Amino acid sequence: PARHALQIQMTAYVTIAVLLASSIILSIIACWVRNDYEELIQERISDDLTAITRIMEQRLLRVESSTNTMAALTCNSLGSEAEIDSLLYRSLKATDDVAGVSMIFDRESYPQVDGFYERYAYYDDDGIIQLESYINGDTLVTDADWKQCYINGKTRWSDISEDYLSGYDEICFLVPLYGKDGNRIGIAYSAVLTSHLTSFVTRHKLHKDIDISIFKTDSTMIIAPDDYILKLSGEDLLVQESVIPHLGWRVVLSADKSIIRRHVTRATLVMILLFFLMFVVISLAIRIIVRDIAKPFIEKQQQTEKEKAVMENEMQLAAGAQKELIPHVFPPLPDRKEIELSACLHPACQ
Repeated sequence: PARHALQIQMTAYVTIAVLLASSIILSIIACWVRNDYEELIQERISDDLTAITRIMEQRLLRVESSTNTMAALTCNSLGSEAEIDSLLYRSLKATDDVAGVSMIFDRESYPQVDGFYERYAYYDDDGIIQLESYINGDTLVTDADWKQCYINGKTRWSDISEDYLSGYDEICFLVPLYGKDGNRIGIAYSAVLTSHLTSFVTRHKLHKDIDISIFKTDSTMIIAPDDYILKLSGEDLLVQESVIPHLGWRVVLSADKSIIRRHVTRATLVMILLFFLMFVVISLAIRIIVRDIAKPFIEKQQQTEKEKAVMENEMQLAAGAQKELIPHVFPPLPDRKEIELSACLHPACQ
């Protein structure tokens, strides 16, 4: 019993000390989490937005470079339809982000065609490149971006339009085509599906509940935010914005603040759980360590108690032997009434 009492006492003292120290540390860490973890998440979101913006710019620049190269080669070597098809084929293969490439020529370039002649290369459902021809009638295009490209001779990204064949929404990078005499003869363009851009930002964003939308310089929406984001008020919404330097497009990241708070709460609960598990492990370790430390003292105490018991037994035997030495019958002289005799025995060390 004494051994167990000593172990329990030492274990309790050490465990309480560790618990108090750990509680203080946990309180400090929990306070830091509540105050700074949301800021850390926002910094991670900002870094994620910067990375998406940079990669998006690089991908769109590759589309622009490929289209400009296709237009330049067309201007320098405008020839047969087979040559145009070869150029379209190679341009489509050059960039993974492009769903289709096309060249539209005016009447003077193809007088045998009654209208503006277009040659279009695209991927079919089986991933095989197909080539189609279209005649656009009396006008080249009706959209303002296309007109500005053809009339003013400036490259530009178009607004969202519907793809000829698939019906999917797309944006096109437009480049004016020139003949060998320097006159504009049409437009070359590369089409990028908006679903492809949406898929790209979805793969690269930090969390599924974070929403990313993209706007052109004229605030035309290329990628729209999710419906649940539009239903949130400004107080409940975290918004960060970045600009694609080359294009001036805005990449807007939106997140529900309640989701961030849930992340903070979850992180705090995980920390408390880890602390509890750590405390259990430490308690078991303390019990083992205390048992090993207390063992010599307990053994010494047991030896002392054993020796004390032996000594007490010997003292009892000695006391009995001393009692046997004195008379047991009183008075010893019953015939002598004038003498009274009495005795008292007190064993030593008792």
